[in-house]
Amino acid sequence: MRPLWIQRQLSILFFLTSLPVFLSFPIDAGARDCGGRRICRCGDRVVEDYELVGSLGPCKKRGLVLGPGVTLDGGGHTIRGSRTKSSAGVMLNENSNGSRLKNVIITGFERGVRLAGVSGARVEGIESHGNGDPVAHKGYGIDVARAASNNVIENVHVHHNADEGIHIGHEARNNRVLSSRVENNYRENVYFLENFGNSLEGSTLRGGGASSVFVKHAQDVRIIGNQIEERGIQVRGESRNVLIKDNQLTGSGVTVQPYSKGPRGKTVPRDITLSGGTIKAEAACLRLLEASNVRLEAAGLDCRRSIQLQAGSDATAIDTELPRVDCRGMGLARRENGMKVRFVNGEGEAVGGVRVIDSDGKTLGTAGPDGRWEGRVLVETIRCPGPTRVPGRVLTLASGSERQTIEPEALNGDVAIAAP
Repeated sequence: MRPLWIQRQLSILFFLTSLPVFLSFPIDAGARDCGGRRICRCGDRVVEDYELVGSLGPCKKRGLVLGPGVTLDGGGHTIRGSRTKSSAGVMLNENSNGSRLKNVIITGFERGVRLAGVSGARVEGIESHGNGDPVAHKGYGIDVARAASNNVIENVHVHHNADEGIHIGHEARNNRVLSSRVENNYRENVYFLENFGNSLEGSTLRGGGASSVFVKHAQDVRIIGNQIEERGIQVRGESRNVLIKDNQLTGSGVTVQPYSKGPRGKTVPRDITLSGGTIKAEAACLRLLEASNVRLEAAGLDCRRSIQLQAGSDATAIDTELPRVDCRGMGLARRENGMKVRFVNGEGEAVGGVRVIDSDGKTLGTAGPDGRWEGRVLVETIRCPGPTRVPGRVLTLASGSERQTIEPEALNGDVAIAAP
């Protein structure tokens, strides 16, 4: 039999050696490689495909970090954080290219999922909620940062986070958010900031504090085929070439406005296209607080005011009615309609080669041998203050030496013309 003091020393040694194994599930015990048959714990780096065997956490700093080309399947389990500053539930960084995260719930971190510098990764089928500081309102459900590029975020549910739902940040390029639900985040549901070529497609957005979608100093953003309820879309600052297409907005519309803070000084959005879809709201469908080269294309506007103009904003509405224009200063809206014409003679036979000339003498187009011509014509100019509506000026039809005039809105269907 061992002496009593030896038994006590062995008991203490056994306790100390077993302690890290016991604590490694709820807290970070030093990052190590895991995956495959090696169980993953808080702070570990997943280097082989792995499915969580149970929920993880609460983790102090990080949940898990993905290595390159691996798949982490959460198995429907939860990775839980301790609301620590600068923490992330799952990190995909420059060493995570081509990795995949799916089927997991993430909550309690400053950032639920962080894609920082990663390329070619997929995040799908996850839920990210309750992340960020609820007092300071900092932190995101999903954060796309440090020029992360060509990643896909699909079929995710991001909700009730302390600041933004999905933040697509500085220099991020060609990332896509698809078929997702993003709702009731404290400020914005989806935010595009200082980036290029990113998109939000086929998703459902509800609520949000400031706006549902916010685009600031971003270029080539595509917002396509989404259902957006309660809060609208804001485009601000040095944003360029933004396409808002085939969305259904209910309760709020689209606002385009300048931004004056920061080193850029005052910047004004331009080249914004609102195409197709519908907007239903009590206020204005489209508010141009200051913007240039805004296009509306076959947009369904069902609002108390179709468009609000101020600060010299200009817009062109193509195949879009503007029955209610709200002037808050200077502004201009041109209304153009697409026309499909077949020029015919008195016997109903096609007359080819007919030129359509505007009031400034510019040829808009020439009919083919079958007498058909398609093009756009100016039917109305709306000027603010006012609004003052000025019908489009008459057009000239030239067939050989023959000339005749026609009102712009009559240039549609079969148009009789004297043959040369």
